[in-house]
Amino acid sequence: APTPVTVMGNDRIQARAETNVGDALNELPSFRALTTPNTQQATGGNIGARVLDLRGLGATRTLVLVDGKRFVPSTTQGTIDVNLIPSLLVRRAEIVTGGASAAYGSDAVAGVVNFILDKELEGFKGTVQAGITDRGDGGERSIQAAWGTSFGGGRGHFQVAGEYTKSDGLGDCYTRDWCPNEQLIGNSPAGFDGNPASIRNGPAGTGTLSSGGLIVANSGPLRGLAFNPDGSTYDYDYGTIYGTNPSPLFTLGGSEAGRNGFLDGILLAPPVERLIGYAHADYELSDSIKAGLDLSYGRIKGMVIGSVARSTLNIQRDNAYLPGDVAATMDANGISSFTLGRAFTDLGGAVDRSKNETFRGVFSLEGDLSDTWQWDAYYEFGRNSFRQDYSGNVVASRVARAADAVMVGGNVVCRVNADGNPATNDPGCVPINVFGSGNITPEGAAYIAPSGYQTTKLTEHAVAANINGSLFSLPGGDFAIATGAEFRSNKATGSADALSSQNAFWSFNGQALEGRINVVEGYVEANAPLLADVPLARTLELNGALRQTHYSRSSPTADSSTVDATTWKVGLVYAPADLIRFRVT
Repeated sequence: APTPVTVMGNDRIQARAETNVGDALNELPSFRALTTPNTQQATGGNIGARVLDLRGLGATRTLVLVDGKRFVPSTTQGTIDVNLIPSLLVRRAEIVTGGASAAYGSDAVAGVVNFILDKELEGFKGTVQAGITDRGDGGERSIQAAWGTSFGGGRGHFQVAGEYTKSDGLGDCYTRDWCPNEQLIGNSPAGFDGNPASIRNGPAGTGTLSSGGLIVANSGPLRGLAFNPDGSTYDYDYGTIYGTNPSPLFTLGGSEAGRNGFLDGILLAPPVERLIGYAHADYELSDSIKAGLDLSYGRIKGMVIGSVARSTLNIQRDNAYLPGDVAATMDANGISSFTLGRAFTDLGGAVDRSKNETFRGVFSLEGDLSDTWQWDAYYEFGRNSFRQDYSGNVVASRVARAADAVMVGGNVVCRVNADGNPATNDPGCVPINVFGSGNITPEGAAYIAPSGYQTTKLTEHAVAANINGSLFSLPGGDFAIATGAEFRSNKATGSADALSSQNAFWSFNGQALEGRINVVEGYVEANAPLLADVPLARTLELNGALRQTHYSRSSPTADSSTVDATTWKVGLVYAPADLIRFRVT
């Protein structure tokens, strides 16, 4: 073919001892693994997903098929989590990266990955494996099993498969001695003291916050005062400051060098649990027609820990928790307020747990019209249900209200409830003491770091039919043609808590959504072998394809719209001799 096809067989998966076909594919140079369980870290969402991305052009531009048929998306971007494909039954994966949009689908901009499953299994096969890192973490257990048999005198075949994998995940960066302590330390203005604008150095400290709170001031008596857990103060060591900015985000060395809220708690690899089941049956209705049914179920559970929340707070002189020595300094120097930089390492990052379930069913028919013409058709229904729940997730606006605490009638209350303006009252506000790590009460933590959630349901209906055969003969062989049409409908609905909908959380904000995309496609592809086995032309073939696609988009919150796309390709294969072949697309 004018477009080379890369094939990865099951033997490679077994040789690499991979429990997931996505991991094996992501080792190929044509893939850029931007979304894997190890890269998700603090992003939340579909935790543990293995999404394929050809050429780094974006996963939404890589079309994933199973036996040439659509697979239900597992994200609102329309991408496929290949966790849900039974690795044990993958006979091979075919990867095409050139001209795939015209031949396979207009969404195959970067290319297509077509998983071909083994549907002729006779008997039983299975694998069991386990592993652990030399640090005593990262444990993983996996079991895979499949069984198949023929029936009806060989006219039918049935098989089932199941896979279960559980990974314990890894700790944060600081559980490894190779954890980088460097940061990009700013040097402003650029070129100052002969240094560039950014310097990669470490161990890096922070110049605008600390785990117990740091008063941020460019000068004056409060500059550099930081708070111990008991509320007392000490002179913060900034380390080496590059440039003329006295309060840069990062410094070299200092009091909190080598460990800070930017990396603390974020897992190197999240714990993930994967369970999938698959069943297939086919039967020859006649000598020329075969019917097939595929049913699959997958469930992925995962957990990640978000980055530690960091806040810049305005502290007034009358703050109820303000240490006396700091208050005295403010009084002596006529200071009414200051800025406090605080990393909430004592609360830790938010814990996000996700569950993603997918069901898919495919009914297919295929047959022969003659010795040279074949046809096939299928209907696919898929449903994906996703839910993420996060706890301990800081809300910045609540931190600001709770930290602004005042004394009223012998009780510490939030200022918003004592300012005489009922319009700003927050009855649930619980005052917090931000001076020193570990001084926030459980009630205060529950107020500033509540729980949230997001749910999403995706459904897909797809109907497709294809026919292919030979029209006439050319000097190099038969002129072959394939044509077909497809309709599919994708619908997404989702809900989220009120705080997430307002993007109020520090991380993991879910969003409510609702929309539908209907797609109608038709294509034609032809291959013309012009010459074969003649002098200076062992092979000369011309190939072309044309696809027309119509998208219809609708949503209760936006105007309906349509998009038409025409994709085409032309290719040529020329082999003057057995030793050399030229291909152009």
